Amino acid sequence: MPWTLAELASVIGAEAVSSPGFVVTRPVPADSDDPAGLAFCANAKYLRQALAHGVGALILPPGLDADRPHLRCADPRLAFARFLELYRRPLPLAAGVHATAVIDPSASVDVSASIGPYAVVERGAVIGPRARCWAGMSPWPGTPASSITRCWVMT
Repeated sequence: MPWTLAELASVIGAEAVSSPGFVVTRPVPADSDDPAGLAFCANAKYLRQALAHGVGALILPPGLDADRPHLRCADPRLAFARFLELYRRPLPLAAGVHATAVIDPSASVDVSASIGPYAVVERGAVIGPRARCWAGMSPWPGTPASSITRCWVMT
């Protein structure tokens, strides 16, 4: 999904210092040559690395500046982590059990819970109201998942 720097700034807790209309599509490392990528530079070493490559936009701390589109915030790592969360956001799951999920007969799954593709709910597991078990997730046997509201396996 594409985001303008202005949109991202408002969501990840940063300020769009330059080119607020610049569009980024994915997180990248500082040494990337991706013109649509967004990288963070916590210090001058990584800023030099980014400026030597073709990364499209940067997240910088106060005191660092660049001649390319960038956001500024006190903690670039935290802002980048928030961007990663947006980028990796899973698709919503509907309530119910996916046809490829495997549920042990002794497990308890609330009717409002969502069990994703290839999830395995082991013997004795308790999946509570509105819990989300994403693709490939396997709650441990005997572990109550009543407090699980958002979890997924990163691939």
